[in-house]
Amino acid sequence: SLQELTQVQDQLTSEITGRSSLGRHITESSLTPQYNAVTVALDTTVPSAQVAQLSARYGSRVRIIRTSQGWVPQSSRDIESGPIHGGIYVSSALGNCTFGSGDFLNGAGQHYSITAGHCRGSNFYQGKNQAGPFVGQDHGNHYVSGGSSNCDCMGVGPLAADKVATGVLVNNNALFHYTHTAGKSEQEPGTPICMSGAVEYETYGHILCGVVVSDEAAVPYTDATFTLIDATTTNISGTFAGDSGAPYGNGGAFIGIHAALNPDLGETALTKAYNVAAALGGNFQY
Repeated sequence: SLQELTQVQDQLTSEITGRSSLGRHITESSLTPQYNAVTVALDTTVPSAQVAQLSARYGSRVRIIRTSQGWVPQSSRDIESGPIHGGIYVSSALGNCTFGSGDFLNGAGQHYSITAGHCRGSNFYQGKNQAGPFVGQDHGNHYVSGGSSNCDCMGVGPLAADKVATGVLVNNNALFHYTHTAGKSEQEPGTPICMSGAVEYETYGHILCGVVVSDEAAVPYTDATFTLIDATTTNISGTFAGDSGAPYGNGGAFIGIHAALNPDLGETALTKAYNVAAALGGNFQY
């Protein structure tokens, strides 16, 4: 049953975040009802005895796959003036990322832009390589080194009035407007989904699309600094370093922001937009 699978997913998430002897070898655990199982991706160094124990413990409730690579955070459209929209570069002294939204209103009535928390830094600029104007500082970063969270996210701001804008820049720099924050039922496995990263757009000239693989996954980053829990994963591949923070959506639904890529699985992981809103104490404006 779904309840049993959810319990298995919770137990495996605890193995990952607790860095148990098994958890250190799990590169992803995700609820995949389409297979009537929890999919567990194990790295190639896991001892065969632990694989056997995992199979014996959970039986058909787990679907075991192997992967030689893990989840890589991708800290990146270069528009250095005008309002801030999702899908364009944001940069700091530590590198380039992508804005997911240009208008998040917090409880104090301040407007912020949003990007991935692992992008870090103190002062942030519009455009890549700090070439554009200063837009603000980090706010409420939920990326905790060595920890876990359902939100690899932070606000950047507060924004000046001329920088506040809704919408996402997609193909040919066309402006697309989401209409609402997606709920869990709008990102179930098999749901069509597209993302618009700054580097991805520069490289391909168009957005990338695919479908949701899981709406409940635990994703440990390869550098062992962070585990994103309650992640949504997709079969989109081909994203680049610098796409972190990029918006994902389906029609008018804003689903979340880009967190990481597992090139071996051919999957991306994202922070759910509603988890961003809860973590930062406010709401996206549409």
